[in-house]
Amino acid sequence: MDAGHELNVSFTEKAFQRSSAKPRKRILGKMIGNRFALSRSAFIAPFLVLTLSTVSLQTFAFGKSLALLASADYYLADLCTRKEMLMGEIYLELTVANLHDLDRQKEIAFLVDTGASRAWVPQKVAEELGIDPIGSIELELADGNVKEFPYGSCFFDFGGERIAGNVVIGPPNSEPIVGTHVLQDFRLVIDMERHAISRSRVMRAK
Repeated sequence: MDAGHELNVSFTEKAFQRSSAKPRKRILGKMIGNRFALSRSAFIAPFLVLTLSTVSLQTFAFGKSLALLASADYYLADLCTRKEMLMGEIYLELTVANLHDLDRQKEIAFLVDTGASRAWVPQKVAEELGIDPIGSIELELADGNVKEFPYGSCFFDFGGERIAGNVVIGPPNSEPIVGTHVLQDFRLVIDMERHAISRSRVMRAK
């Protein structure tokens, strides 16, 4: 059977060639267009999904950062800059002990903040260890307000060494923070990029 009879047996071969040449061309063009559209969609779709996923992750990370900042109204600007919290957290295990009763001690995971100068423990930990307030200090909150906080004295133990120092007594649900005073006394060097803590052999005189 010839090409004309494949579509319509009533067509003559000549009539078929005249009447179907353009439709074939249009149909072929349409098919190519559809294939191109499908190929283009298949090519673009993964990037669209990846882009949407990236935006979602960025939105989630941004939202989490805002949530951290919003929930940290009691954090001190001096004690915690929040920069390390957003870049990645580093924790340091220290043993905190009562100055007059070494049996009252507790190992605590402190959040390291190189922008902080003082150590900070929640009120419930201070009460558990018997760290009584010996004074108060005015410190600036993360929202810019200034508030007065009590502080006490205690021992800090790390790596076989013990130092005495002051610690700010924060709200009951606050997170323990260690600042530069304790870090320098133990000769600890913080590498924020590698999230590592190293220790120098000797303390610098200045």
